[in-house]
Amino acid sequence: MSQAFGGRHSHNDAQNHYAVDFPLAEGTPVLAARAGVVMQVLDAATGEANLVRILHADGSMALYAHLQAGSAAVRPGQKVEIGQRLANSGNTGRSSGPHLHFTVQRNAGMALESLPFRMADDRGELQFPREDNGGGD
Repeated sequence: MSQAFGGRHSHNDAQNHYAVDFPLAEGTPVLAARAGVVMQVLDAATGEANLVRILHADGSMALYAHLQAGSAAVRPGQKVEIGQRLANSGNTGRSSGPHLHFTVQRNAGMALESLPFRMADDRGELQFPREDNGGGD
């Protein structure tokens, strides 16, 4: 992980405080962390990060950003399952190198607010550093 919760580089606002950045080679498949419905896809943004936003049944949203242009495999309104390919990792927008920016958010009035989350794989729960480790967007 190149930047964790509260990262000083770009995880210092309400929308991104609980975001994580995973360094990935461009073109690495990005898979859905949870099932939901695709809310937003930016796949050919100029100067912006390409992204996919998924709405979950509990009202939270997952944001997958800095995706490779032209790689989106989903469209708004589409239902997705856990582990389904959304797009490929990239280096779009304000990014210092290829990585996946991931955060879980909710609507808080007229603003987005990031939420703390836990993530696990077949080896157990991932342990996120709780302080900035210097890298990231």
